[in-house]
Amino acid sequence: MEINQQIISIKKLFTEKNITQLISLLNQILSQQKSNSNTLSLYVENGLLTEMTELFQLNSQKITYLVLEILGELTFYEGNRSKISNNQIFEHVISLFDKNDTEIWRLIIRLFANLCVDSDENQEKIHQKKIIDKVLKVFQNTSTTETNLLRSCVVFILNMSFGNAEIQLEFGKKQAIVYLVSLLKIKNQKELLILSLRALSVLMELKENHKYLANINYILSFLEFMENLDGEIQELSFEIFYRISSEEKCRLEIINNQLILRILSLEKLNLSPENLNFYYRFLAYLSLEEKATQIMIEQNCHLIASKLMESQDIEIVISSVMWLGNLIRTEQNRIHFQDFPNMIKSMIELSSDQRIQSQYLSVSALSWLSLNPRIAKMISEMNGFTSLMKVIKGKYPKRVRYCASRIITNIVLNTESQEKLCNFIKNQLSYAISYLMKSEYNTLKFEGISILRHLTTQETTKNCLFSNHFKLEGIKSLLHSQNNDILDALSETLISCLDNNQAKKVLFKIIDDLKDASLSISINTSVETRLQECFKILELQKEEKRK
Repeated sequence: MEINQQIISIKKLFTEKNITQLISLLNQILSQQKSNSNTLSLYVENGLLTEMTELFQLNSQKITYLVLEILGELTFYEGNRSKISNNQIFEHVISLFDKNDTEIWRLIIRLFANLCVDSDENQEKIHQKKIIDKVLKVFQNTSTTETNLLRSCVVFILNMSFGNAEIQLEFGKKQAIVYLVSLLKIKNQKELLILSLRALSVLMELKENHKYLANINYILSFLEFMENLDGEIQELSFEIFYRISSEEKCRLEIINNQLILRILSLEKLNLSPENLNFYYRFLAYLSLEEKATQIMIEQNCHLIASKLMESQDIEIVISSVMWLGNLIRTEQNRIHFQDFPNMIKSMIELSSDQRIQSQYLSVSALSWLSLNPRIAKMISEMNGFTSLMKVIKGKYPKRVRYCASRIITNIVLNTESQEKLCNFIKNQLSYAISYLMKSEYNTLKFEGISILRHLTTQETTKNCLFSNHFKLEGIKSLLHSQNNDILDALSETLISCLDNNQAKKVLFKIIDDLKDASLSISINTSVETRLQECFKILELQKEEKRK
């Protein structure tokens, strides 16, 4: 029977209230839809939705089931979804939630789950109609034996929350995550388990939802799944575990329940590249906790992390740098990395990487490592100074340039050779000093003046610095600082420059700024005295030159 003839027959049989033949015809339509997807758009174009809406009036359970099944099939054609949601049948379907019938609930939840696929408009419409509340009420009250209905609820959560942070947050607040986790205990339902993990994975894309899984019982469940060799179950569990480990409560639960060694043993499994990536990023988060880093160092994890820097997989390299960056935050731990020149070299190379994430992670790690004098010298010997100066002068984010500046500071402060220091100066070190001193952050300003103070303790470097076009903007900006430590270091540095002719030639240019600063400082008498002394000496010598 042709499609338009079938629709005419529906209207006729509805008028006649011929339930038996209607059921037969609807089964025929459903069978035709399933066997030939090309018919899906044709049924809607020929007015099937209007006739289907009428059929709800018959109050026939069997016909209601068939109508909902047919609507569900129609949603597999993308072009039908907006037509269904904008048709009066949409409101009729919502009203069916009032029926105390689990099969009707399953079919309408399946329908709404399909409608929101690849459709922000339908997603929003379903959200506005408060259908989420209706589905979660069904979900909450459904027995674990009703696996088909539970499956529809899970798919609805998965599809509705995909790519929508507002809806993800709502599901979190309305306990959808708790309901989903409860399904993980159901035995012999692999498909439902995977769907539940997928939904949890999507909901965990939102950081605000992580706290709902930071519970030791949930953590143990995911750990068991990670130890499971089944591909998708394992991969989804690793992804979820990685995300929730950003939550401090989760990390403390792991530490307090002595799970670190068990987690470290996961590496012995034959993990896929994707799982390894999640695994190392999880370890990076876990190493934010000092107790965890102690255990990791004891277990020689620093050897593993260092070796990973040699991987050909850039994602693994990024994960390893994240991990290393957290392992090295204490001086005691940094000592363990003194004998890994290849790792240092790889980080220096990454500091010029065009991918901002890998670049930032590498310079951040190097800024911690360079606090160790031996490692700072190693960075210098590997031409790290030149690479990092390019970063400071490049068009990179502030946080990247600041980390590079801090490494430069540590390199210079740990270099005793006058020849090397002069080479740094000739390689535009003065640019880095000026950049640091003009920073909006006092910590970086102090590093800038610390470098300058270090260079002015020796006559050779002092001459080299002030004869290589040293820029004064940094010093001028520091004169207006209200920070006692900065002004103290600055005044000491200026005093040490007054016996050097090259330095005085430069400082003559800021004599007026020096005078203003010496008169306005009220936070430290010794600083005020030193600045006034600088001004008087420079003023006196300037007058003598005029004579």
